[in-house]
Amino acid sequence: MAEVSGNVLGFAARAIAAEMRRLRATPDDRMEDAILLDDYANALDAIEEAYDRLAARQINLVPFEDLIAPDPR
Repeated sequence: MAEVSGNVLGFAARAIAAEMRRLRATPDDRMEDAILLDDYANALDAIEEAYDRLAARQINLVPFEDLIAPDPR
C-alpha cells in the first residue's frame, strides 16, 4: 500500500473539518446532513489514525487538533 504524505493527510483533514463546520452551521436539520456528518466524522477518524502513525515517525508534523482547528481569521 502506498504511503500518503503528511501534507496530503493534512489537506484532506482540513477540508473535511471545514465541511463539517459548514454543515453544522446550516439551519437545516436534514437527515441527509446528519448521515453525511457521521460519514465525515468516520473519515476524519481514519485520517487522524493515519496521521498519528506518520507523526510517530516524523517530527515536523503539526498536532492533528491544531491542523483541523478553524482558521482564526
